[in-house]
Amino acid sequence: MTSSSAVPSLSASRDSLLRLAIRLDASGTGLLGIATAAFANPLARLTGLTPMQASVTAAAFVVYGFAGNLLARRPRIRGIGTGLSAFNFVGTLAAVVTAATAVLPLTGAGRALVLACGVYTLFFGLMQLVGVRRILAV
Repeated sequence: MTSSSAVPSLSASRDSLLRLAIRLDASGTGLLGIATAAFANPLARLTGLTPMQASVTAAAFVVYGFAGNLLARRPRIRGIGTGLSAFNFVGTLAAVVTAATAVLPLTGAGRALVLACGVYTLFFGLMQLVGVRRILAV
């Protein structure tokens, strides 16, 4: 018996790579948000943020995890992918600026975690951009 929720191969349609990139990004971000919420106090001490800042960040990550997975199910995905890719690139820039300046009182570990988030957003921004370009290819 086959399941209707089986994951199609990446060659099944031109938008499958973009859908996969959005789902992986959203799921990873959502899981990071759950972990951040669970460890908000120790994470705040480690990074230099307040527990409230860590909790708000966690909530935003969880909301994106939920919303991103819903958006990946939409029938027309190209515009969503373009927007999320741009959002990820802005996130990468924000991470670099945040780590390089004193806009937040980050510790060394805090700067490293912010830069790691920047690498994460850069990777998924590029993956989503490739997925959008794949849809446009004829």
